[in-house]
Amino acid sequence: MKYFLSLAVVCVLFSAAYGLKCYCSGCAGGIMTCLHTTDHCSTSSNETTCTMDSNCGKTISCCAEDLCNGAKHIGPSAVILMASTALITLFL
Repeated sequence: MKYFLSLAVVCVLFSAAYGLKCYCSGCAGGIMTCLHTTDHCSTSSNETTCTMDSNCGKTISCCAEDLCNGAKHIGPSAVILMASTALITLFL
């Protein structure tokens, strides 16, 4: 029982120390781990970075999950593009 309790405490402490990851427009590699003072990823018209919730608003959109301030997935439009390319190739 003591072993289980110790393991639970270590897991809780480890998860509290793990920082939020955000895309960053001015960072090497394009991804940064946010400091403990920032709790959101932000996207404005000219940059992506970490920020505090109080900075979010009209011109800055924010989210609170890892890597949530990146590009959006374009899955369905890629399928349409491939289908139209196949049809054009078939009839040419």
